[in-house]
Amino acid sequence: MDELERRTRAESPEGRQLADDIAENPICCLTFDPAIPAAVVVWRRYATSLQLRFINEKLLELIVKHRARKLLADDTGFSAVDRADQAWIFQEWMPRAVEAGLKVVASKRPAGYYGRVTVQNVQAHLEPIKIEVFEDLPSAREWLIRYEA
Repeated sequence: MDELERRTRAESPEGRQLADDIAENPICCLTFDPAIPAAVVVWRRYATSLQLRFINEKLLELIVKHRARKLLADDTGFSAVDRADQAWIFQEWMPRAVEAGLKVVASKRPAGYYGRVTVQNVQAHLEPIKIEVFEDLPSAREWLIRYEA
């Protein structure tokens, strides 16, 4: 993780901001909402391959730290992810997230076409994780609060 953080920081000014503060940067916001309880990711804009992997590793750390079984994703600003990164999510990240206890995801649909296509492809490979997609974030949040994971 140290090497990934170093490379993310060196990649660009946005990467440096991301590495400095995972909760407040131009690319995303990662937090934990104890009221749900769930890890929360808010995608604000495109992430490079390196940034995407760094964000997902930090998300996994958050899931482990809080023993989160739920994830709320605001995918409004999420954009295209290349096939190699999608494969990394399916083959490497997802099994570790499941092993850490992740059971259910509620997400708000991305605003852009390529983001929607990417999210649909990722969601098709989320077994055994239960996922529901919503048109607005409050509906996704409320569904997740009621869901027994």
